[in-house]
Amino acid sequence: MTPQRLSYIPFMSTSPLLILGLNPAWQRLFVMDRLLPGAVHRLPKGIEFASGKGINLARMLALQGESSVLLQFAGGRLGDSVVAELDRVGLFHATIRTEGETRICTTLTEAEGCSTELIEPSQKLTKAELDEFFLALEPLWLESSHIAICGTAPLGFAWDRLCVQSIAGHSLYLDAWTGVEPWLAQGPRLLKVNAEELAKLLGHNYDCECLDVHALGKELLARWPVQTLVVTQGSRRVLAFQKQGVISLCPPRPRKFVNAIGAGDSFLAGWISADRAGFDWRGCLARAVAISAVRCEAELPWELDVAQVAVVEMESLGRIQELV
Repeated sequence: MTPQRLSYIPFMSTSPLLILGLNPAWQRLFVMDRLLPGAVHRLPKGIEFASGKGINLARMLALQGESSVLLQFAGGRLGDSVVAELDRVGLFHATIRTEGETRICTTLTEAEGCSTELIEPSQKLTKAELDEFFLALEPLWLESSHIAICGTAPLGFAWDRLCVQSIAGHSLYLDAWTGVEPWLAQGPRLLKVNAEELAKLLGHNYDCECLDVHALGKELLARWPVQTLVVTQGSRRVLAFQKQGVISLCPPRPRKFVNAIGAGDSFLAGWISADRAGFDWRGCLARAVAISAVRCEAELPWELDVAQVAVVEMESLGRIQELV
């Protein structure tokens, strides 16, 4: 049976951001007192919503007045639910419908702040679905001056076909690390990775006990002309690298931790919005860390206390350290 196809909704902004969030998920969230391995848990009623890095990024950008168009794959009953929610909240999207079912991500969040993620494998793409994706991508890529690529892709996705796209004339923000070396050689505006991804990208064995993130960041900039490299280390600190130096910021603790779904996507949204507003890299880092931290105080990835973001952003600016 041929799946139903949806054309994209033309965006209205004069300078929209193109988001390639290729692997959405249907999110199921359970907030519980404590998770005990091997025990029987009678869960409270779950909260369900469309999620995935691209969707979370688009929704957080919208809160900051940024327009975007999201290019993604979605299929089956859950894919219908994802598309219906995006249409309901008014997010512009180009959704390639697939024969395979959109995955489910189940998050069990404990009252003490610890979360357990259960992520299903993604659907496997067909050649026809891939061809349709690249047909939709061509005009969107040409029309967009700013492009964000985040997360993974469904099984069978052709990264080699995607990475031949030239980023000349585009500001490219990468929150992905597998198969992106051709773009790193072209000089993306931002590469955001965690410490483990940084080590693997450079071909090193990952050992969290003795990993020298500072040295690895400099190694990456010596290898590729990335304009800004951001390396996150969970709740410990964030490092930002440019040719002229390195800055560091320890993220503030949320006033009350609820869950961290979409925290990394909120970080990227904060960085992009600040960058598009003309902030320097210190301002981008402070905005990104503030939005990420405050996001963890709410239940859903698109809920945000804007006044608290402003407070944390100003405090974070004063705590940024320059490293040698």
